Amino acid sequence: MNFCGSHRLPRAYVDPIDDSGARALFMSVLSIPPQPESVILLLDAERCGSTMVNMAGTRHDDDIYDVAEIAAATAVACGCEAVVLASVRPGRPEDLSDAERWLDIDERFADVGVELVEWYVFGRGVTSPRELIGEAARWEP
Repeated sequence: MNFCGSHRLPRAYVDPIDDSGARALFMSVLSIPPQPESVILLLDAERCGSTMVNMAGTRHDDDIYDVAEIAAATAVACGCEAVVLASVRPGRPEDLSDAERWLDIDERFADVGVELVEWYVFGRGVTSPRELIGEAARWEP
């Protein structure tokens, strides 16, 4: 999927990914119409994407814990240094409990030496649970 010349999708192992690049990548792989699912994006040391994994059927909010476990194990096995996650909750408002989930999964990634850069929740809009606790964005390398 390409956008206008200056908005093409980041290329694996070539283009460092930032917030807008990650959102564009996720939007390019999410189901239409929206379905409950989660996506894992693994990043290398230069913040270039290497792997994306789509997990269909993550219907429950706490499914992010299983997604994070898989992401952490995969990142370690692949030698990736950072992860970006996305959860799709069609038509649902933001969930304040996601702040606690963010803290829990961030700790899990830190335990294995992988940085959780971002977790997007696509519902009625797009939210980042880290913002619920006032944590700054982690996009700077």
